[in-house]
Amino acid sequence: MMKQKMIVRQLRATIEKRMKKDGTSVYRITVAAGMDSTGRQIRQRRNWIPPRPDMSAKQLEKALNWAAADFEREIEQGYQLDNKRSFAEYAE
Repeated sequence: MMKQKMIVRQLRATIEKRMKKDGTSVYRITVAAGMDSTGRQIRQRRNWIPPRPDMSAKQLEKALNWAAADFEREIEQGYQLDNKRSFAEYAE
């Protein structure tokens, strides 16, 4: 009897702080979601705005980690829409 090797694909989000023209902070969450048919990396991005501007650094870090984990989960489960794929890729 052969044992099957289970492949677990682990997504990893990166968080980048960006500033708007008015000085407010916005965070860009990027998740690499595998490769496309041509061998290029598929990246999904989402902007996240803090719900309260007066959050402490610890509260902000915790909220960002939750938002990134939720976004990773959406990508992994296929809930995030991907408008960049061709019809041929969907037809396979």
